[in-house]
Amino acid sequence: MIPLFKKFFDKNSIKGATINLMIGQALITALFIMFDYIIARKFTVEIFSTWKQLQVLINLILPILAFGLPEGYKYFIAYEPEKSKQHHQSIIGFLLLMTVMIALTGIFFGRTLLQIYFHNPLLNNVAKIFAFLFFSITINRVLRYQLINQNKTDIYLKGSVAAIFIGTLSLLAVAFFHLQIHTENIILVFAFIVSLVFIIPSLVNFLLAEKYNFENDFNFSRLGDYLKIGFPLYLATFMGVIISNLDKTIVSKYASLSAFGLYAAGALEIPVFSMLSASFSQSTFPKYVALLKENKKHDAVLLWINITNKVSKLTYPILLVLMLFAKTIFVLIYSYKLAAAVPIFKIFLLICLWRNNYYGSLISASGKTKWITFYSLLNLILMGAGCWFCFQYFGFKALPWVIFSSTSFVAIMQLIHEKMLLNFITQFVLKPYNLMMIAMIIAAFIFSPF
Repeated sequence: MIPLFKKFFDKNSIKGATINLMIGQALITALFIMFDYIIARKFTVEIFSTWKQLQVLINLILPILAFGLPEGYKYFIAYEPEKSKQHHQSIIGFLLLMTVMIALTGIFFGRTLLQIYFHNPLLNNVAKIFAFLFFSITINRVLRYQLINQNKTDIYLKGSVAAIFIGTLSLLAVAFFHLQIHTENIILVFAFIVSLVFIIPSLVNFLLAEKYNFENDFNFSRLGDYLKIGFPLYLATFMGVIISNLDKTIVSKYASLSAFGLYAAGALEIPVFSMLSASFSQSTFPKYVALLKENKKHDAVLLWINITNKVSKLTYPILLVLMLFAKTIFVLIYSYKLAAAVPIFKIFLLICLWRNNYYGSLISASGKTKWITFYSLLNLILMGAGCWFCFQYFGFKALPWVIFSSTSFVAIMQLIHEKMLLNFITQFVLKPYNLMMIAMIIAAFIFSPF
């Protein structure tokens, strides 16, 4: 029994590596749901809304500040695995320099910049540790790419277990002693816990990983290599994070703080879906690069379709259950005071039909990342125009439909670009199991309680 259990988590197989990543990221995701649960019940609506604004800040600003370097690093350690030590040394050096610059900016201009964007004084103190937030979250991404490439995803899982343990204790301590913490410092404390959670896996890796001496090969010429591959992905990421936060930004800036809290609660894509698709796409990315490098495009397409089917067998049953009991689940997390957001929540669940793989994987793996930038720009234009129009004429509750429509259109366009739309329809959509599950999910969306 134990050997079978170990085989299930085998770090040297795509399945085992994916499971290690999936569980590791699930633990971190569970902690953020716990944040939502405790803050919604123990604190005011204003504090909850400010916590959601902190999440927008983390999701919108931090990926932009990295300038695509982690993505460039990800590509080169897959393309040149024999130089992984030199690449790792270089990326750490670049990130440390960037962290120093961000720290200086935060000290002198942080509060002013936060006020320009959010107009919420409860966020001001976050500027004090924004550089720490940047470094901890970015280094976590770099660590994930590194351990995938080295077939050491078990270390990431161990680090995530340690992070969830310490993060949970910290959160419970704040909930217990929150009356002793000044209101203006509550969000600062939450931001510090988030930073701690993301940097702990790197500390665990430092303690457990095989020690080796880096070669004296740090030079800025490698920065150009990373930017050549990573900068188009950076632009795509820049547009992607704007896209994923555009609706929340509009509501945050032009509606009341309480309305933003309501929308932000409803705009919850249950993280298990993006987590599963991200885990599979990350663990298979080196394989896509290797196949395309050998001109085996057909094999890469088949692998992508196979992964999409596997992920959907996990996500679609979960999605169906969530859709059937959406109101009950939502109220359980946020309480009845935010129950008006259930229709928004259900539309975001519907978007999760597309969260079964990374659409554009083969474009990224081929190194032609400018096309990812193009599709991100297309998505940004469609979503930006659609969100603004719908907000003006129909209110913020119409914005999820814009996101669903734009997500669907761009995913289909990328499938056409990769010349596998027909494969996707015949080998995925029209498979009896997938077709039945999609129909049942749509029926549950229409007929389950709002």
